[in-house]
Amino acid sequence: MRQLVSILALLCAGPVASLSAQQLPPIERGARVRVTAPSLGMNREAARFQTVADDMLVVVADSTMNCPLGSVWRLDLHRGRKGNVGRGALFGGLIGAAVGLGAGVSMQVEDFNAGAFTAAGALAGVLIGVPVGAFIKSDRWEEVPLDQLRVQPVATPGGGLGLAASLKF
Repeated sequence: MRQLVSILALLCAGPVASLSAQQLPPIERGARVRVTAPSLGMNREAARFQTVADDMLVVVADSTMNCPLGSVWRLDLHRGRKGNVGRGALFGGLIGAAVGLGAGVSMQVEDFNAGAFTAAGALAGVLIGVPVGAFIKSDRWEEVPLDQLRVQPVATPGGGLGLAASLKF
């Protein structure tokens, strides 16, 4: 029995170990980033990544900024946009439930069933909230561990040579 438990534990640990060993793809020049460097007056400052050279993070926002890596507390990489279906359903359901309950109380129905009015309102709110949440997009950001950031040369589509930053493990 102990052997079976040990084998199962190893099988379950394999995928977890491979997940933690995954690395971010290279950060390409021009990628959207957010920089947090309080000593430089940057609090989640949106910019475009340029390079990391000589312990300096080089980004472009309104102008080119050279940020010493020691002063950068956090660097986030933009990972695209996503819909908010779950939040739309949650908020729609909560608001709908409150409206349903309020409508039932205000109508002074003889056989008032608070649960039925609340459930009907919640269902209507969810049905409205899901498409609204899908329509409203928000940015996805992933933190880049600064202690693992490095620069490497890469070939560009036009046949030239460029630099990309990636993470080492």
